[in-house]
Amino acid sequence: MKTEFEAKFFPINKDIFRKVLSNAGAKLKQKETRMRRVIYQLGDNSIRKWLRVRDEGQNTTITIKEIVNPTAIDGIREIEIKTDDFIKTCNLFESMGLQLTSYQENDRETWELDNSMITLDTWPGLDPILEIEGDSIDHVKQLIQKLHLDFKDAIFGSIDMLYKDKYGISLHDFNNIKHLSFDTAKQIFGK
Repeated sequence: MKTEFEAKFFPINKDIFRKVLSNAGAKLKQKETRMRRVIYQLGDNSIRKWLRVRDEGQNTTITIKEIVNPTAIDGIREIEIKTDDFIKTCNLFESMGLQLTSYQENDRETWELDNSMITLDTWPGLDPILEIEGDSIDHVKQLIQKLHLDFKDAIFGSIDMLYKDKYGISLHDFNNIKHLSFDTAKQIFGK
């Protein structure tokens, strides 16, 4: 599996960061788009490994993710491939006996800077998030510096950690939310 080098900054103001990204020379690759994904748990809940099928608007990806250290910049490993049909891919995995754990959606705007992907993400019930992904720890640190951020303010790990911090919801309970969308966030989180 490939190591993912990723840092998040939360919360952020999307309008301010659009200007910061543009001033740093970043190029908008995809306007804000509603992403939808389904998660299939692999193994029992004590193993932080899952399969994700994500409709990204222009592409659909299949990713196996594994958390090896939830608080480190290099704590997630993944294998990702593209497919051409979200529904058929989900049907394939379900016909193989995989049980859908949850459906999730978020809005994502994608920028490219120095051959790296930077996203402005909005998840149901959370303030916007800036996510910086690079080829190495040093590369991510260089991007952080280029965007006038401080590495000590970075957050690492998967999105469920932000929900845990904001709502006190256990990781187990978050991972068992069957349908996380902008329409269901108020009834789930009460906000």
